[in-house]
Order: sequence, then structure tokens, then C-alpha cells
Amino acid sequence: MVVLADSQATTPPAEEPQPQPRRQRAVRTVETPQMEDADCGAACLSIILTHHGRRVPLAELRDRCGVGRDGMTASGFARAAAGYGLKVTGRWIETSDLDMASRVPVPAVVFLDGRHYAVLEGVRRGRAWINDPAVGRLPLTPAEFATRANGPVLVATPTPEFEPGGERWPFARAVAQRIRPYAPMILAGALLGGVAAVPTLLASLTMRAVLNRVLILGDLAWRPALLAILVGGALLAALAGWAQQRIFATALAAMATRFSSRYLTALLRLPGEFFHRRHLSGLVNRTQMNDGLAIALSERVVLPAAAAVTVAGYGLFIGYLAPRLLVVMSLAMAAQIVLLNVVRRRAGPHQQRLLFEQLRRDSTAHSGLKMIESVKADGAERWLFASWARSAGRTLDAANALASATLGVMALSAAVGPAALAGLALVGAHDVAAGRIDLGTLLTAQLVGGAMLAPLGLLVGLGSEIQVTRVHVSVIDDALAATPHPARATVLAPDAPPEPAQPARLSGRIEFDRVSFGYDRHRPPLVRDISFTVEPGQWVALVGVSGSGKSTLARLAVGAAEPWSGAVLLDGRPRETYSRRTLAASIGYVEQQLRLFEGNLRDNLTLWDPTLPEERLRAALVDARIDRLVEQRGGLDHGAVNEHARNLSGGEQQRLELARALAADPPLLVLDEATSALDATTEFAVLEALRRRGVTCMFIAHRISTVRDADLILVLDRGEIVQRGTHAELIDTDGVYRRLATDGRSA
Repeated sequence: MVVLADSQATTPPAEEPQPQPRRQRAVRTVETPQMEDADCGAACLSIILTHHGRRVPLAELRDRCGVGRDGMTASGFARAAAGYGLKVTGRWIETSDLDMASRVPVPAVVFLDGRHYAVLEGVRRGRAWINDPAVGRLPLTPAEFATRANGPVLVATPTPEFEPGGERWPFARAVAQRIRPYAPMILAGALLGGVAAVPTLLASLTMRAVLNRVLILGDLAWRPALLAILVGGALLAALAGWAQQRIFATALAAMATRFSSRYLTALLRLPGEFFHRRHLSGLVNRTQMNDGLAIALSERVVLPAAAAVTVAGYGLFIGYLAPRLLVVMSLAMAAQIVLLNVVRRRAGPHQQRLLFEQLRRDSTAHSGLKMIESVKADGAERWLFASWARSAGRTLDAANALASATLGVMALSAAVGPAALAGLALVGAHDVAAGRIDLGTLLTAQLVGGAMLAPLGLLVGLGSEIQVTRVHVSVIDDALAATPHPARATVLAPDAPPEPAQPARLSGRIEFDRVSFGYDRHRPPLVRDISFTVEPGQWVALVGVSGSGKSTLARLAVGAAEPWSGAVLLDGRPRETYSRRTLAASIGYVEQQLRLFEGNLRDNLTLWDPTLPEERLRAALVDARIDRLVEQRGGLDHGAVNEHARNLSGGEQQRLELARALAADPPLLVLDEATSALDATTEFAVLEALRRRGVTCMFIAHRISTVRDADLILVLDRGEIVQRGTHAELIDTDGVYRRLATDGRSA
């Protein structure tokens, strides 16, 4: 990820020699994972703010820092920090040892590898400790630090205007919010876990009775009763275990369905700006994370709750039998809790790094296989495999680092059990010799103590799982916490208010009134002060070199992007004044990138809308010149579209997408190179069919033959309209259009 830094932060400042500052003590900061590659700077600001006592959501910081598709600048970081009462000053590190780094006030932000922001926590034990939002906490040797971080450092210090505050325990609140609807099931599972512990207690009491009554006193009359108790306890344990598993399965299914539907609903309500800053493959992977999160919460909440009830029951029982033995088990519990915290702290950064490396590895494989035809044509199989192997190697390194960080602690945890049992035996033997308890009580306590250690070991194993759940929650909440688009805030809402009465469709008139827009509000807009009007039935062509803003205007026209200033008016009114139903029926859009999915032809044509009449679908297929192909493939219901539409040519895909846009019979069409893959004859037939429909058309095209018949041609250059007129008017005028036409290209 390339993060743009200001020129002032990339060259050493010329300053007068200053006295050497004193060495700074290293600090430990909270770990905040970045959601996307471009979020590292905002995540670093979150880490520093949290260290000083101010907790701010990452989504808010991303907007404040002006994170765009290319990252953010140092000035954007400083501007955002100043808004929270932090003063940012720049320093320069250019020494190969850690002496200068040890004198930097920490935490500070360093620029790693010339492209990535991370937090410097200080120098400790001869190493520079870095809190990297991408991979977690890691130590750098002097040589590694000199190579990777030799350059600018941003120091953020609180000013009198700084105010601590913000939401505490966001992870705990997020988990509590998710499991609150399932609290009865969790409580029932916990109680059943306690019920499942009853047979162990019964078996312990039975052993005590056998030792005291049968073996010592020779009382054989107890045998039938003891046998009945054991059988009844076993049946009770089986029934409780079965009921608990049913609760687990029910909770898992309910959570997975609710989490996934809630996440997808949130995505559908978000504005296009949210998707401009993120990789779509990452958003898809997060959908799958909801299933993993459901498994984690159903098992990692219900099981610990049941374990807590079980441990409490066992502890009370041992305390009743022999209070001194309870002290031994309490020490074992304390040791396991300490080890749980150690595992959590050690596993955290490695789990985070492992998750992100797995996502990168899978993304590399997905991207390579998606373009497998180009890979084979270029003979690049070897390089694709090498790229994937590097990602897989980093994933394996992360997994090994996680194992190395936790195996020792897990081994200690495993040793706690035998040590506790040995302690029970020693203390119990002393008490037996002193006459405080009998032998049956000692053996009973040992049996219950052994059963008590099993759920304690489970709690220690949850230490690393907590970190995985924390990362999953943070990346999923990135979408859930985002502000929805005002016009889409009630999408899929069961209690959404009825839409006001409005016309079924618009006339097709669209007006751009001094519109400016860009993808990064801290940079100049990509299109500036755009004004033009398209009357009903009129055809307007947008031409210009690549990057001039044509596709951006198309997105603004259909509402995929919102203007920074100015307005896009439909029939003289802002888009926000119309219902979603009216807008969907009035605007058709064909993107430059084709969007077909695996399924049948009908679903691809209608986008699962069963209300579209057959005659309208038939007319759309005919006008797009795709009707014969549909018949040859078995009709709309039986014709199949393979993954990525590999069984359709580029021209067939374009015509099917065009038919999709025509299926709603919209009065306004926005076409972004929608006929670029068609031959001239087919393109002419399709355009003639569109003209017969009388639609308003705003289109982008490469071919002069396509744009020359437009009623109005708008020529864009660097985000501005530099020429407008008909083909005849523009071709006779020296300017951008004539140069494009002379070169044989119009876009």
C-alpha cells in the first residue's frame, strides 16, 4: 500500500543544532487493527489517542484524516490530530543505531518501508518496539529499524485543549450487544453445564460411600442404592449433554443467520464512498467471518458460562468436604487465570497478523485464478505461483510465530493440573494423618478436583480465541458502524415508513448544476464546476482522454456518488426528494466493468425481481439483440450463466447487461462504454433500437461513429468541460475533440 507523505515529511529539515533530549521510557499501547491497507495512518492516530485517554472509532478517524484510495498525507494526520487536541511535530531519524529513536517522545508515528505508518513504542532491551496496525506488535533489531524506519517521525503530544473520553470496553459492548438476544439460551446452556457436573459429584460421593461403608465397615446393603445412583447420574449427564448440544446448535444457527443478514443489510444501506475506499474481496471475506463469529460466540460464550457454573459447583463441594483442599484448588485457578491473560497478550498480535496474511494469501489466489486466461496466455503461471507462495510463506511464518508465542504458556497450563492434584494429595494426606478428614473424603476431593481442572484448562485455551474474535468483531463493525446513505437508511427495514405518493417514473431530464466531486476530500476534486442539462429524449456523449472524469460523471448521474458541491437534478428536483422506487424505475445504468453472476439468464436479467412483466423482458432482449442467444441457450429459466460469465463472450455479456438496464423501461439511460465489445453492425442496430424507445441517453464511448450522432457532445479534460457542441461544430474547431478524432479515439 502506497501512503502519500508530504514533501516536508520526506526530507530532513534544516535546523540549528539542538541539545540532545533525554532518553524516553518505552510504553505499551493498545493494538488497533487497520481495516484496509490505506487505514494504517488512521489506526495509528487511534492508538495514540487511546494511549492518552481518548477513544475514537476508527471510522470517524478515517474521515477526519481524509483517508482516500491512495492512503493519507502527513498533513492530513496532523490536521486530524489537532482536531482532538494533539500537537504534531516532525522529526527525522537518520542514524543506524537506536540512540536517536530512544530519545523520541513516545508513542510516535514512524514511516515504515517508505509506504506504511506504524507506532513507535520506544526502545527496550536493545530493540525498537513497533505497534503495526497491519501485523500487531513486533520488535525490530537496530539493523532492521535503520533499514525500515530511517526517516520521518511524527510526534503527537496533548495540548491544554485535549479532552480524554470516549467509549470504554468497545469489544465487550459489541459482544454483549450480539449475544443479548440469546441470553436465555446462554443461561440455559450454563445451567445444563452445571447439571452435567452433578453425575461427577454423585460418583465422588459414591466412591466415598464405597470406601467408608463397604470396604471399611463391610456394609454390603449399600450396593443396589449406589448402583442406582451411578446409573441415574449417567442418564442425567447424557440428557443434560444432549440438551446442551441442542442449545449450541440452535444458538449457532440463529447467530449465523442474524449476523450475516445484519451485515449484508448494512452494506446495502451504505453510500458508494464506503466501497470506493475498500477492496470488494475483503468485504466478501468479512461476510464469511460472520459465520466464524457465530461459532466463536456460541461456543466461546456458552461453554465458558457452563464452565464457570461447573467450577463454582465443584469448588463449593470441595470447600464443604475439606476447606484446606479448596485453598489448593483456588491457587490452581489463580495460576490458570494468570496464564489465560498471558496467552491473550502474547497471541493477540500474532493472531491479528495471521488473519491478515491469510486474507492476502487468499486474495492473491482469487485474483490469479480470476484472470487465469491472461496468466496462461502470458506464460505467467510460474510468477503467479511464486507470488502466492510468498503470501503462503508469510502466512506460515505468522502461524509459526503464534505457536512459538503460546506453546510454552500452554505447556505450563497443562502442568498446572498434575501439580494441583499432587498438591491435593500432599495436603490431603497430611489432613488424613492429622485426623481432619478420612481417606474417602480425600479420594473424593481428588476426583472432583480433577474434574474441576478440565474447564479451567478450557478457559486458558480461550485466550488466543478471544483475540481472533476481537479482530473479527472490529472488521465487521467497520461496516456496521458506518453511516448509511440517507436515501437507503430504510432498505430492508421491516418497519420502514411507506413511501410518499410520487410519479411512477420521471421524464428523463437530468441537470448538473455546478457539480464538484472527488474521492478524497483533502485533495482537489476530480471534476470541478460541471454544469449541463440533458432534456428528455436527448442524447449526450461524454468524451475525453482516460482519467478526464467521464466515468465519475456517470456515477454522479446514477447516484453511485454524491457531489461535494452543487447538485444533480432530476426533472428539476434533487434526487433525495424522490423515492427509491421512482428512481429505480427511471434510471438504467450499464457500467464499464461487466457485472454478471453465476445463475440462470432470468436472474441476471431481472436481478431477482419477479414483478417485471414478460413482455417487457422480451422487448429488452430484442432491443439489446440478445433474444436469439437466449432462445439458443434454452430460454431465460434454463439458460445458464457460469461463474464470471465465462460461457458468454464479451459482446454477449454487454448485450445482456444492456437488456438488464432496459428491462425496467427507464426514461433515462447512462451507458459507460456499454457497446465497446460489439461489432459496428450490432452496435448500430442496438443504438437504433434505443432511439426508437425515445429514451434520454447519457453515454461514454470510444468510437467516433458512436458519438458523432449525439445531440450534444461534452469534451472533458482534467475534470472540466472544455468544449461542448455537436460533432460538426467541434470537428471544425481546433481543440481536444478534433485531436481525439484525428487520432481515431474519443476516450
